Amino acid sequence: MDIAKLITIAGVPDSQHGAAIAALLEAEKRAKGLTWAKWQTRLFRAGKIAKLLPWEANRLKMLEQSA
Repeated sequence: MDIAKLITIAGVPDSQHGAAIAALLEAEKRAKGLTWAKWQTRLFRAGKIAKLLPWEANRLKMLEQSA
C-alpha cells in the first residue's frame, strides 16, 4: 500500500500528511544502519552480555511459562 493511503487510514489529518510522510522517511533513513549495530553487538559482545545476565533470565523458560 501507498504511505499516503496508510496515513489516511490511520486518521492523520490532511494538513499533517506532509509532515507525517517526512517523519516516516527520516525514520527509515536513520534505521538503515541499526541492523548492523545490533548484529555487531550480538556477535562480538555475546560473552560479555552472557556474563551480565543471571541464569534465571533464560528467555526460553520465560516464554514457556507464559504459553
